[in-house]
Amino acid sequence: MTVSSARYHPERVASIRLILFMLFLVVGIIATVFAVVVVKADRKLRDDLVEQANHFARAIDKDLVVAIVRNPADEHLPEYQELKQLLEFSIQLNTHIRYVYLVGQQEDGSLFFLMDTGQPSDRGIEAHPGELYEDAPDEMFLLYDLLESAVIGPYSDRWGTFVTALTPLTDPDNNELVAVMGIDVDSSDRFSNISTAVVPLALVMIVFLLLFVVVLVLLIQQLKKSLAQQRLVSNELQQSEEIVRRLLQAVPDLIVKTDMAGTITFVNEQSFSILANQVGKEVLGKNVFSFVAEEDLPRAMENAKLRLDLESGVHEYRLVFADVVIDAEVNGAAICDHESRPLGMVYVIRDISERKKAEEALKQSESRFRTLLKEVKSVAVQGYRPDGTIIYWNKASEDFYGYTDQEALGQNLIDLIIPEEMQEQVRQAFREMKDSTDPHPSGEIRLRHKDGRILEMFTSHALYQGSDGVVELYSFDIDLSERKKAEESLRKIQARLFQTQKIESIGLLAGGIAHDFNNMLGVILGRTEMALNKTDANSPLRKTLVEVQKAARRSADLTGQLLAFARKQTIAPKVLDLNATLEGMMDMLIRLVGNNVSLIWRPGDHLWNVRMDPSQIDQILINLCVNARDAIFDTGTVSIETSNVDLDKDYCEGLPDVIPGEYMMLTVSDDGSGMDEQTLSHLFEPFYTTKKMGLGTGLGLATVDGVVRQNKGFIQVSSAPDKGTIFQIYLPRYDGEQAPQSSGREEAVLPRGSETILLVEDEPMILDLAESILKELGYRVLVTSLPSEAVQRAENSSEGIDLLLTDVVMPEMNGRVLAGKLGELNPTLKVLYMSGYTANVIAHHGVLDEGISFIQKPFTQVTLATKVRDILDS
Repeated sequence: MTVSSARYHPERVASIRLILFMLFLVVGIIATVFAVVVVKADRKLRDDLVEQANHFARAIDKDLVVAIVRNPADEHLPEYQELKQLLEFSIQLNTHIRYVYLVGQQEDGSLFFLMDTGQPSDRGIEAHPGELYEDAPDEMFLLYDLLESAVIGPYSDRWGTFVTALTPLTDPDNNELVAVMGIDVDSSDRFSNISTAVVPLALVMIVFLLLFVVVLVLLIQQLKKSLAQQRLVSNELQQSEEIVRRLLQAVPDLIVKTDMAGTITFVNEQSFSILANQVGKEVLGKNVFSFVAEEDLPRAMENAKLRLDLESGVHEYRLVFADVVIDAEVNGAAICDHESRPLGMVYVIRDISERKKAEEALKQSESRFRTLLKEVKSVAVQGYRPDGTIIYWNKASEDFYGYTDQEALGQNLIDLIIPEEMQEQVRQAFREMKDSTDPHPSGEIRLRHKDGRILEMFTSHALYQGSDGVVELYSFDIDLSERKKAEESLRKIQARLFQTQKIESIGLLAGGIAHDFNNMLGVILGRTEMALNKTDANSPLRKTLVEVQKAARRSADLTGQLLAFARKQTIAPKVLDLNATLEGMMDMLIRLVGNNVSLIWRPGDHLWNVRMDPSQIDQILINLCVNARDAIFDTGTVSIETSNVDLDKDYCEGLPDVIPGEYMMLTVSDDGSGMDEQTLSHLFEPFYTTKKMGLGTGLGLATVDGVVRQNKGFIQVSSAPDKGTIFQIYLPRYDGEQAPQSSGREEAVLPRGSETILLVEDEPMILDLAESILKELGYRVLVTSLPSEAVQRAENSSEGIDLLLTDVVMPEMNGRVLAGKLGELNPTLKVLYMSGYTANVIAHHGVLDEGISFIQKPFTQVTLATKVRDILDS
């Protein structure tokens, strides 16, 4: 290690400094006096120029100037010529003046020439009166504002160096500024005056410079003496350096010394072991920053500057020596002289590569753990201290509870997501976990979302205690909302299944009762109708028979409702324009709702077709309108509307058994008393009614529900007490090509015939009734109660059979099988089925197959006669 600094004697250095200070003080005083003299000479010259310009201006007739200002562009004015001659004459008398000009100012502040005396030596371009003065100096504008004379310059042009004296010219009448006169004067006089003042000062300066040289010689001699004394102490310094060197070699870390430029001047022997014998003394003479990794270089250089400012500190860098890369901990400090001036740097470098590897492994392990917990979507993880302060918050916690990690970290978990009624209980649980170091048992818990919603969660807990004794608690939460929803959905499905099974059982019972009851009603209606046809209009018996007929028809309507509810009603669907169908029912519906209720009909535009039995439209509208009428106590309104709707998947998701697609929506609404939630929950149950005893059967809405479901539609109801009720019936759109048909009924007639009809019915009363009606109509009738006997009659009949009229459900075989067997014997045989319900023998879910003819029991004489005649004539 070498030492480049020398030892100085403070008293001698102070004497030298004092002498130098006095010398430079004297030189400064002389320079200041010189500057003052020059400035005063310059100021005197300027004052003389101003006085000369003012004297020159006083000789000018101001009236001439005012005259040419008013007409600046007319150089033929007598005043213009007179003034110009005056100025040129003045220039001839004053040889140091080379150029005179007048300048005016416009209203917008711009300057323009009034006149001039031409360029020096009559060269150049003469300006014309009225032209804008493009190169006007700023001082000239200022002159217009201050109304004072001024000197500007010096300037240089092709004819030499000059200064300009500017003088304002005012109107003698009102003392207002009208123009500025400029006088260009050769600057040679100015320099001669200044040089005259400077020569004495220059002589004085030479004297002082000679004195300075003498003093400098004396100082050099003094410095030589100081250097001699420095050589005496150099041996002592070398000995001290050797002691320091040995100490540095014994230090286990790498020690590097640099000069102010960063060049390495010393490394200790430990560097060879640290650098794995790769570089050795090759680092000497190189710049210390050349061994710093590129990514750390800017930071290392900045920190080195701070060290030179005598700041201390330890930093970590990556160092590159040949092919060896190490992580190093560097402690740098400045080497200073006795006056704390930095002379270089010393660095103590410790290899921390192994420690960094261990730290990196630990960091990766922790990062892996945190990343896994952070990104897992199904488990919300929160870390917090025993007092509830949140220290960890993963992405699932943000999704579940609505708080971002920036919002949650540092907040109290209890205040954030624990409902108020549970907060004290949770605080106690936190304290118990900290004291016992045992996690709290897992279980379901209700937690609070950011928006106030209560969430059903399953939570587990874990406790971590670090080596420093700090306790951290962790919660792992799983959202039970979907499971709860699934359980609730399952409960509703089970309840709906139970309800469906109950209604299905009622439907089966109702269908069976209706079937048997229809047979008896058929006999009553048929025999009553036949008796009425044979009874005189004035007979007392006729009134009794009419009442029997009315009661039987009301009973038949009731069985029809039972069949519709049980979806065992046989229907013959047709393609309908629902607007046209409802239009034909309006008069009947108006009479039905009564005079105190207004019926409003709003048909939709471009309504889609539907395919269903027209009689079912009657059932739906009549039942809904009657219910609406009964809900209105005094006066009110019933509205019927139609429209097209397209239901997407999202809309149908919450509606069981509803398929997305295009539907025709029939809406029946009223402004009556409305219904509460309890009533709505039982609305479509059979025999459920809110009407008084004897005023309702409880089958009306059950019938509507059965009809709609039979046609693959669904119903939505909205109602509230005193808010009225809205029924929305959705029927699937029909896209077939069959033309829409109206539901109008033709006037009943009693057609007759003579064809042969084979009648098969296992119910004796129905068999006897049908036989009597057909024979009265003129037909030849073959009767039997057994299908097997009907086959034998057909095989043995000498005359052809034109029509088979058969019940659907019978012993031995059903009507469909019987028709098939007889069709083999007589391919032209026509078939008419009759039944209280079809049991899906000739129909699927109550809908007749294409080409099937059917008559519903009970039937009247007119209905049977018309149906038989239609089939025989088809």
